[in-house]
Amino acid sequence: MAVLLPEKTNRTPVPFFSGKRRGLFPLLPALLCALAGALLMPKTNLFPYSFKSGRIWTYPDFFAPFDVTLMPNDSVPDAVSKLPVTPFYVINPEIARQQKGIVADLIKEQVKISSQDAQYEDLVSNPGAYKNYAVRLLDYLYKRGIVQARPENSDFVVLVGQSSRPIPVDSLLLVDDAVGIITDSLPFSPLRQPELLLPILEKVLVPNAFFSDSLTAADRGHVQNPEIKQISYKKGDLVIRYNEEVTPAVAQVLTETAIRYDKCSNWKILSGYLLYSLLAYLSLLGWIYYFKSQVYGDQNKMLLMLVTILGIQFLIAVCFMVGIVVPFLLPLFLLPLMLRPYFGLRTSLVIWSVPVMLTGFSISWGVLWISMQIVGAGAALMMNDQVESWKERLQALCAIFAGQTLIWTAFLLADKLPDALKSADVIVFLAISVLLSISRSVMVRFSQPGG
Repeated sequence: MAVLLPEKTNRTPVPFFSGKRRGLFPLLPALLCALAGALLMPKTNLFPYSFKSGRIWTYPDFFAPFDVTLMPNDSVPDAVSKLPVTPFYVINPEIARQQKGIVADLIKEQVKISSQDAQYEDLVSNPGAYKNYAVRLLDYLYKRGIVQARPENSDFVVLVGQSSRPIPVDSLLLVDDAVGIITDSLPFSPLRQPELLLPILEKVLVPNAFFSDSLTAADRGHVQNPEIKQISYKKGDLVIRYNEEVTPAVAQVLTETAIRYDKCSNWKILSGYLLYSLLAYLSLLGWIYYFKSQVYGDQNKMLLMLVTILGIQFLIAVCFMVGIVVPFLLPLFLLPLMLRPYFGLRTSLVIWSVPVMLTGFSISWGVLWISMQIVGAGAALMMNDQVESWKERLQALCAIFAGQTLIWTAFLLADKLPDALKSADVIVFLAISVLLSISRSVMVRFSQPGG
């Protein structure tokens, strides 16, 4: 696990078998830390998908990870017949056209009535701007669909006219919902007096999406009479595409895949974590023993080192539990600088590398994690001795942020990122991490240079 070799020095290694066996002292704490660290290492869900028959597959295209052959399940037709039928709603496009024409007439009428009223000065001067903004708002609301009442006992509906696929029932708007959206949007409009539009728009908001008995009944018959045949997929075959409906047959395949992944023995994964963790901690002890014998003989420093590594692992594990991007909030590039006065530069880098490598080993996108930590720590160390003022510190922190962002961009362009990391949230969290590091004066020169 040690990645740096110091220059040769005259050393006097601490004997492992001295009278009081002090040479063995760090082994027991290290073994305990290795076990605790293995338990703390983030557990990647091998099948991180949530699905249900009749719902939409919102993940990327899914390919069979192994051969799957399932015989027809007699219970499937009964289960399918009990599925809630997706209600169909039809949008009437004529309503949107009519109401937009009415809003234009109302604005024109208001301008005529208020031509001498100072309160409506901007509306009178720029009726076209108010009309265009009102029409855009109505277009947005009517495209989402305004209904008299949402269906009960249904999570999805099909909105015919805007989409031929099920959409969340909450996407449909009630009239009150539409008024709320207008109220929230108007203050952010470019108009000087946007509040003048509210009473006008309230007058023209009416439902434009209506429940269809015939389409819903037709879909009910389709669901209650599914054709279930033998299911067979070869490894690499496409099972379901993004945004397709999960049919009962596909649901069987996905369920079988999830079961097989679950059988992929958690104890084996934990054993692998423990083995890697033991190698990491013992490699660190070996490096310290052979190249920094004075540190190995100092019980306080050895405990500080082990507790620091385990503490960093704990923080990272907690962050992963909160969210996949949250660990980027931790300014880990501070660690070598913080440990430098106690252990020297090379030893501090070796200590820092252990939690970074352990965490990177346990996550599927570990190469990105390790790369970003190396860039951050490398830039911090190179620039630490070059800064004198707050201005230079801020410039150095910007350089660290830029380096990590470029690494993320490279992985993004190469399509090496999970979907959760393709969001700009990563950039925000990296920026916050850099800002948090200011409180520790990351770029301040330390009084004791590296060893």
